[in-house]
Amino acid sequence: MTIHTTQRYTGETLAVTFGGVAIQADFLRFVVDDNIATVDITAGNSKDRAHITSTRQVVFRLDILQQAKSASGTPIRQALRVGNRAELVYAPEGTATGNPKYACYATVTACKITYPFEDVVRMEVELRRDGAFTAHFEDLGSVYDKN
Repeated sequence: MTIHTTQRYTGETLAVTFGGVAIQADFLRFVVDDNIATVDITAGNSKDRAHITSTRQVVFRLDILQQAKSASGTPIRQALRVGNRAELVYAPEGTATGNPKYACYATVTACKITYPFEDVVRMEVELRRDGAFTAHFEDLGSVYDKN
């Protein structure tokens, strides 16, 4: 069974910036792990658990490949250093007018760099959202505009 080539994400249109630095690399994956904690409020004699929602947490995982001696590699590695906090902006469908936009402040909490064999550097980066989204397509209706 073939996969339709229209109306699907291919990864090539994904646009990501962190602290104003464009993450220009070959994306292996970009994971948005959005979850919410719950608090158990089950009554003492109830046979079924009940809960209420608590705090929301979003963890981003970015896995990219770069040419080892590329001009874009150094700024990306500097931007994605552990402990850096900046605005993360991403657009799964690209930045054309009307496309979904997501943005929030995030902190780099982990960065694993594998140095080259055959001139390719691999970076696996974890970021944690700080506060609420400032742009979010589903929650806030955020899209790219002409400006």
